[in-house]
Parts: sequence; C-alpha cells; structure tokens
Amino acid sequence: MKKLLAMDNIKQDHNLISDTLSNYNFRFKKGFSDRVIQRLEQKKLDLFSSFKMVALSSAAAVAILIFSVYLIDGSLDIDALFGLHNYSAEEEFYSLLNF
Repeated sequence: MKKLLAMDNIKQDHNLISDTLSNYNFRFKKGFSDRVIQRLEQKKLDLFSSFKMVALSSAAAVAILIFSVYLIDGSLDIDALFGLHNYSAEEEFYSLLNF
C-alpha cells in the first residue's frame, strides 16, 4: 500500500515538473548540442588514466606515511614501520597471560 502511495506521489511530482517545464521556451545558440556531445566524448572514462591517478595518489600517501614514521621515530627500521618500536617481547608475553 505504501509503495502505491509513493508511486502516486512520484507520478504527481513528475507531472507537475513536466507541466512547469513545458511552459518555458528554451533557446540555445546554434551548435549547442554539437558542443555538448563533443565535450562528453572528451570526458569518456579511460581505465588506464583512472588507474594511474589512483596509483599516483596511493604512492603519495605511502610516501607521506613513511616520512611521518621517520619524523616520529627517527628511523625506518621494521619495528618503526609496524609501530612496534616501544613494544618488547616481554610485553607480548605478559599480555597473553592476561587472557
């Protein structure tokens, strides 16, 4: 029942918008549609360029993260990269005992 009411509302809205727009007389310059189609063709999705943008932004993010690790810890060893520079094996053992 609710779906039928929603569909009626959508149809009424559509009819109202269509009636309102039919009263307007739009005037476009000569060649408008050709320019629009030409611009749309220029904006076609190119999969390689999309991949390239994602790859470059990901590489930049990784470089910024590595630089921030270097600034915080002063080194780029494995423990610093994984955030384990102040974490000892004894702490791991004691944390397992607490469970």
